[in-house]
Amino acid sequence: MAAVAKVMVNKALGTAASVYCSFVGQKLGNFGLRYEDILIKTPEVEEALELQDPHVNTGRIRRIKRGADLSFKRKQFSDYAPEGTDLKIFRAEIIPMVEKINARDQEFELLNKGW
Repeated sequence: MAAVAKVMVNKALGTAASVYCSFVGQKLGNFGLRYEDILIKTPEVEEALELQDPHVNTGRIRRIKRGADLSFKRKQFSDYAPEGTDLKIFRAEIIPMVEKINARDQEFELLNKGW
């Protein structure tokens, strides 16, 4: 019985997640942003940005400035972008590095506790 409930919950969450991703992706696409561009700057995110290649950070800054400019002008990215532009909204460049930094910090904590 518990296995059936777990499968149903996973299916419902998967459906909700796909709907949420499409909604967020559409909103980000209106301004030419990626999901990683709207991450909250925590110490881990800032460290990941410092460790990334300079072109990743430069592209992120340019997308944020472009998104702010489009927002102020009340325009959409599609008004200016060439036809067929693929934004790769959910492309992961920063998040894997953040996960590695979090794992490193957790390991450091465990080693300091003497586990």
